[in-house]
Amino acid sequence: MNDARIGRALKVERMGHEDRSMSGVYGHPTEAMRVELVELMQALWESAVAERFKVYPYSAIPLPDRELAKWRERDRDQGHLPNFSQTTKKSRFLVRKRLLSAGQMGGATRT
Repeated sequence: MNDARIGRALKVERMGHEDRSMSGVYGHPTEAMRVELVELMQALWESAVAERFKVYPYSAIPLPDRELAKWRERDRDQGHLPNFSQTTKKSRFLVRKRLLSAGQMGGATRT
């Protein structure tokens, strides 16, 4: 939030803190500030998913995989990737195994 120059009042509110200073008592976040923060966070999320897709177009974690599926669909429609909707259990297992061996699933690295 500092890099994006988000105002102190909004940062304090977002983090759930209480600012008892003079600026905290008289400075309040506006709805426009909140909208700007939501837009910033959405842009950061989309950028992170795009970067993750460049690394590997799947995730064993459901939420990121749903987001990556949108990118897979987009690339398939543009003729860049095969139709991933036909993925078999075996290929899903291989994806999971690859992520585990690369240490990308949060657990210990397995070989």
